[in-house]
Amino acid sequence: MSKVDKIKEKISLLKFWLGICVLLIISDSTWLINNFGKYNFLFILGIIFLLILFTALVKLSQKINKYINE
Repeated sequence: MSKVDKIKEKISLLKFWLGICVLLIISDSTWLINNFGKYNFLFILGIIFLLILFTALVKLSQKINKYINE
């Protein structure tokens, strides 16, 4: 397998995980909106999880851009 093919495979795998991350952000945001008035432990965990997902989204995007520029 050539280097170009390996980079293409890495990009496609990272795009898959980027899609999963976006799906989780959308579902977690929806859950947080539906439970906005209820400030309990799960709500706080949902906010923390959303922040972690946004961080993962940014990191994945940076990694994809790095491989595209190679």
